[in-house]
Amino acid sequence: MKKIQIEKTIKKFDELDEEQQEEILNDYRNINIDFQGWNDYIIIDFIEEVKSKTDLEIETNDIIWETGSRNSKFGVYSKNIVNQLLSKFEHKGVCEIYTTKKLGSFLNHRGGGICFKNHTEYDLAEVYFEEDFNNNNSNKKQNKIVKEQINSIINKVIELCSKYHKNNEEAYNYAISDEAVKETIKSNDYDFDSETLQIY
Repeated sequence: MKKIQIEKTIKKFDELDEEQQEEILNDYRNINIDFQGWNDYIIIDFIEEVKSKTDLEIETNDIIWETGSRNSKFGVYSKNIVNQLLSKFEHKGVCEIYTTKKLGSFLNHRGGGICFKNHTEYDLAEVYFEEDFNNNNSNKKQNKIVKEQINSIINKVIELCSKYHKNNEEAYNYAISDEAVKETIKSNDYDFDSETLQIY
């Protein structure tokens, strides 16, 4: 068996010509987003702001998001939110809250709680009281106020989803930009095979 020794020419990014640099940038376009958690700081900020503005506890696994496609979205599953609101308003006689399964900003869908062409629907909660099932409407005025309070909280969640949808998209677009990819390559001091232009 004959052994062949292959010599490689290794260069830094700045040592390559403009065409080679462009090819590398395109090949490594996702270098800043190809790992889970690239946008954790956005998720954490969202959870904290929802807590401060609504007193609701949002779990990470209740958050749904996608960037960079026609299915771009940022939202939450509503089940945990509804359970918290039922507990919060139980003393006011609230026994059921119905809303959409997902709340937030969903670019490529129509329907409750989602965004289509920059339009977002609000006041999505249907609220039922114990007295609704007892044919007793003595607290109509108070119940109306409670319904408005509940919808106000859900509306705030939807507004924050829309805000963080935008933040997430902006972070994604920057992360895949020439500037950000080049910065990552240089800060990590990568070497490149001058023939394959792969990180060596």
